[in-house]
Amino acid sequence: MANTKRNIESNKENPEQANQLFSELRLNDMTIAAIKEGRRIALDNHVKSYSTMDSLKKALGV
Repeated sequence: MANTKRNIESNKENPEQANQLFSELRLNDMTIAAIKEGRRIALDNHVKSYSTMDSLKKALGV
């Protein structure tokens, strides 16, 4: 069976639907942890973020 990348957008107002989908897709624990971490980071105002690619490149010194 070939591997396929999947991009899944979930609605933060209804995480139960996303959780049901993830369980149906049988995502492994590492993937689920990464998704949860991404959600946490996205909602954390203390985590540095960048609104443009230029500002990100500048911060990285690229």
